[in-house]
Amino acid sequence: MKFLFWLWLAISLWSKQNTAMRVERATLTVGDRQIACMSNEIVNLPAMPPNVRIQTVSFTLELSAGVREWVALQNSRKLPIMFKWFRFSGARMFITSVAQDSNAGRMMTAVRVAGGTVVHQAQASNDRITSGTWVIIPVYADNTPIIINGKELSYQFQVP
Repeated sequence: MKFLFWLWLAISLWSKQNTAMRVERATLTVGDRQIACMSNEIVNLPAMPPNVRIQTVSFTLELSAGVREWVALQNSRKLPIMFKWFRFSGARMFITSVAQDSNAGRMMTAVRVAGGTVVHQAQASNDRITSGTWVIIPVYADNTPIIINGKELSYQFQVP
């Protein structure tokens, strides 16, 4: 029985040292309003003011990883993170823009380290948002998807 306890303890300590990348927070910002969002769930944004057809929406994604994993990610040239913005039109999804992480040149202010974990804040904005359903897909610089817990990150929102 003691062997099982020590085995469990060793595995749990090892897994804490090799923490996988995870999403700490994702938010959409419209004007002065911030709305938390979850991957693969639809967020309803507030209606646009009368006589306004286009608005700016900013998206902020905070990712955390172990220091070793973060260094490996930097060395693999997968940074900066890119954001693909899509809009549904009928039953099809069309790409409207691809934006680089606006914090890419400011790594010192976009990254913080706490207790062996690196937290990176990536953000992008789109100033051509109209009514409809939108999808934001964060990808690495080499266009591979960011996968967390076996699922590709994808954020959806609707503008009335």
